Amino acid sequence: MNSVAAYLRTLCPGFAPTAAPTCTGTSLLQRGLLHGRPVIAKYPIDPRSWWRDRCRHEIGIYQAWQRIGQPPVLVPYLVAADLHLPLLVLTELPGSPLRPERYPPADTVSMATTQRMLAALTALHRWRPTAPCDIPDDTDYPAQLAPFAGDVLETNTIRELIQLHDLARTQVEVSHGDAHLGNTSLIGRQIALLDFEFTAWRPAGYDHAKLYLFLSENPAARHAVKRDVDSAPAAQAGFWISVALAACREMTSHRQHADLPDREQRLYQIATDLRLAVTECRRIRAQIQ
Repeated sequence: MNSVAAYLRTLCPGFAPTAAPTCTGTSLLQRGLLHGRPVIAKYPIDPRSWWRDRCRHEIGIYQAWQRIGQPPVLVPYLVAADLHLPLLVLTELPGSPLRPERYPPADTVSMATTQRMLAALTALHRWRPTAPCDIPDDTDYPAQLAPFAGDVLETNTIRELIQLHDLARTQVEVSHGDAHLGNTSLIGRQIALLDFEFTAWRPAGYDHAKLYLFLSENPAARHAVKRDVDSAPAAQAGFWISVALAACREMTSHRQHADLPDREQRLYQIATDLRLAVTECRRIRAQIQ
């Protein structure tokens, strides 16, 4: 931590910490002032090289926005970054998250909160950057689904999902990539989106799918998320395939980390959501063939 603080002073001369550093489990966060402006530094502490690459990905997103313009939703600005370390320094936005948890407890997410989140995501999804190639492409669902064959889902089921993906040709959009209520900041009546380690072009519906999974203990809120998806078969296909893909990832993560809170209960719910997603995908496939 001391070496990070020293490097931070080199990267941002004049940086003055205003609080002790905090850890999120994957990152070290250091709040401070830079020439009187509140900023926050972010450094990955997860030992996996994969997570350091995620930090570099986020730096790339902010650098792309510096070139092509910010999306039409409130986000922090990049102040400084070092891709090698990696380390990024952002303007710190005031406010607090809509909910601090990735999986909010039962009956803690109001309809107003859900609608605010959906409005912020919709603004991002409708954005058409002037230089689309500056945003990474993550649309290859067949390649992403394939590793789960024979482990999380049967090989034939994975094949069905890939066939539906090819049939539906769902339009793509810029997605946040990790759309849970903790990756937000409520500032007055505005919602800011935070943490862009997974932002990329994806088939429409991915952010809704992730939010749907995370709201598993808040049925009214997740029903609102599902209702917000366009009723056209291609859009429904994009949503339910994304639910299946995200559920496979969440199930794998929960299997690998025995210390996750409410792990067994959550594994059961994820498995239930995965079965529902497969059923819906089969229904949509029969509809559009």
